[in-house]
Formats: sequence, C-alpha cells, structure tokens
Amino acid sequence: MILGIGVDIVQTQRFKPWLEYSKEQLLRAFSQRELDEIFSGPQDLIIQRMASRYAAKEAFYKALSASLVKLKKTEKTVTFLSTCKAVSIVSGEWEVPEVVVDWNFFKEILGFVLPEFDINLSISHEKEYAVAYVIIAKKG
Repeated sequence: MILGIGVDIVQTQRFKPWLEYSKEQLLRAFSQRELDEIFSGPQDLIIQRMASRYAAKEAFYKALSASLVKLKKTEKTVTFLSTCKAVSIVSGEWEVPEVVVDWNFFKEILGFVLPEFDINLSISHEKEYAVAYVIIAKKG
C-alpha cells in the first residue's frame, strides 16, 4: 500500500556556489558518504550529482510527510534540514540510487517507531535540471 509520494526538481546551477562551501557547510545537507560520491568521477558532473541528491532528499521529505498524514501521525513535525541529516542518497548495485535512513533519528523526533517501509527512488539529471521521485509504501 502506497503511503506517500514525493517529487522535486531543482536547477543544477543553483548548486554552483556550493562548490565554494566548506566541508562543514556541506555536511549540513549531505553525509560524508554522499560527499565522497558527489566529488568522485568527472568534475563536470559534480553539480548534477549534488543537485540530484538534494532533490532526492526533498522528494523523500515530501513522501515521508504524506505518509505521516496518511498514518495519522502528525502530532510532531520533522524539518527538511533535519531530514537531510538523517537521510543519505547513495549509489547501490548497478549505480541504482538508494535511500539510506537513520530510523532511530525519526523515532527520537516523532516519539514512535515508524512501520517498515519500502522506499523507491528514481533520479534523473541533465545540464540544467535534476529531478527525483520517491514512493514510500508499507511493507507486506
């Protein structure tokens, strides 16, 4: 059963100034593993990788918010920036992007254990735009 859907699109050039950010600034939005992946490989893809991961986090945040509404668990809120710290978008098998979630973070913030979720993520990027789509479904 689908609980939430999220989509986000960003202009990649919005992230060009982020190339000048300190590591500490970048760690507010990305995990170390994400930064390692973003800055590896061809230099011309760094901004696209950064933008696509950011869009994926935003899409996850929207899907999670919709899921919490559907589950009637809206007593406490979670911010997008705190979600960025609890969620990593990483390359999995065959370079398929995966969402890695620190569920203990959400348990502490929300005050309850979320049900087991299936999280599906699709990312696409090109020179000017990056888009991400997330579907959260209840397992089983």
